[in-house]
This record gives sequence, C-alpha cells and structure tokens, in this order.
Amino acid sequence: MLQRQPLSEPFRTLITTSSQPLSRDSRPLFWLLLAATLLVDAVAVYWLYSDTYRTAADTLLEALSVSQISLLCIWSILGSHRRVLVPLVPFAAAAVVVAAADPLNRLRFADAAAEKGFHVAGIMALLWILKRTPWWQRDISPAARESWRFSLSQLIVVMTFLGVLVAFLGHTDEPPGLWRDTLPPFIYGYVFLAVGAVLVWRWVPNAFLRLLLTIAIAFVVAVKPVVEVREYWLSTLSFYLIQAPFLWMWLELGQIITRPKRAEAAEEQ
Repeated sequence: MLQRQPLSEPFRTLITTSSQPLSRDSRPLFWLLLAATLLVDAVAVYWLYSDTYRTAADTLLEALSVSQISLLCIWSILGSHRRVLVPLVPFAAAAVVVAAADPLNRLRFADAAAEKGFHVAGIMALLWILKRTPWWQRDISPAARESWRFSLSQLIVVMTFLGVLVAFLGHTDEPPGLWRDTLPPFIYGYVFLAVGAVLVWRWVPNAFLRLLLTIAIAFVVAVKPVVEVREYWLSTLSFYLIQAPFLWMWLELGQIITRPKRAEAAEEQ
C-alpha cells in the first residue's frame, strides 16, 4: 500500500501558510504581496496609455479591479474584524474604481456604478448567508458564530445601498438589451467566481488542487459572457482567467481570512 510522502518544507509553507492567522512573522509576506499587486496595477495603467498594449491592458486592468473588489468583499464579511464601517469598504473601493475609470469606461457612469454595485452586493449577500450556515460554522467556536439577525448598522447600509442603486438604475439609458442580456452574465460571473474561490479555499485540502478548481470555475462562469460577446471571446475568457489565480494567490498568501482548524489539520497530514 502506497504511503503519502511528507511534504518538503517549501511546499508545506506554501500549502499551509493561509491556514494561520496574520502573525507578526507573516506580515512581510502580506506587504510584499500588496506591493506586487500595486506594481502590476501600475504597469497595467501604463500599458493602457500605450498604443501597443492598450487592448491587453484594458482587459488586465479591468480583471484586476474586479478581483480586488471581490477580495475586499471577502475580507469585509469573513474577516475576523468587528468594526461597524468595514462593510462599507468594498462599496467605497467600487466607487473609486468607477470614478477613476470613467474617462476610459465603455459604459455610462450610471451603468458602470450599477454594475459594480450589484457585483459588491451579490458577493457580500451570499457570503453573509454562507457565514451563518451550519456548514460554515461547524469548525468555529460557539463564541465566534454569527446569528441570522441584522444589526442596525447592517440595516442602514443595506437601505442606503438600495436607494443609491435604484437612483443609478433610473438613469441608465444604454442600448436596449444591455441590462437584459449583456451585463447580468458578467455580474453573475464576478459573484460566483469569488464565492466559488472561497468555497474551494475552505474545503479543498491541497493548494494546487484549489488553484486548478478555481481556474475551472473561471472557465464555467465565462461561458455565458463569451456567448453574449462572441466577437470579443478571447479577451472575455482572459478576463475571467486572470481573476482566478489572483483570487487564489491572495486567499492562500494574503491571509485576509483564516481557515478552520480541521482544514489546517487535513493539509498537514
């Protein structure tokens, strides 16, 4: 009978690093990852203003901005913090992205803002529900478990968001079919890829298998958008495939959320 060979130290470090809380020793890794992310963002912006790489840079920058907003949503809902204003961070980041990209955006400001609003709201709503299910909480101590009740601050955030979103949707006058056929598949893709990456990261006990499954989810969610914009199928597919390893890398190494002890023990075997 074949026996599992022990992992070498570099591979054990990569596979188990995301299971640990953000300790003092792991902070340099977080800041290095953040610096690398900002550097890639800066390169994409530089390419965007270059005639040679403009098309590729547009896809890269959009994929990076979407995945970074998704990561902020994951951190704001599943992180260990208890601050009241933390859920507002993804909305603020989405507003900054929309405002900064407005001169280059293919959509009107109202449509772009509504698209990002649904993106943030969809991920946060699904993760809020997931965090309160017995499936998620079975490896969490009773003191840290969340109830199904809305706090007053959460209710205020939800009502404010709905009011702003309705206002933006009231000013959309793009070509017919944009909100019926084109944008919804993209928004669903953003949401399901981010939530799927979290589910894979939580329960799959091998880092490289998690990467492969996250990429597979990206392929699946890209099918409908590719069908909707067939003439741009390559850039649309690339848009989702860029997000998959980026989400995986931050969940594995960024330590923005902590994996349960049972998952940690499974990886160390």
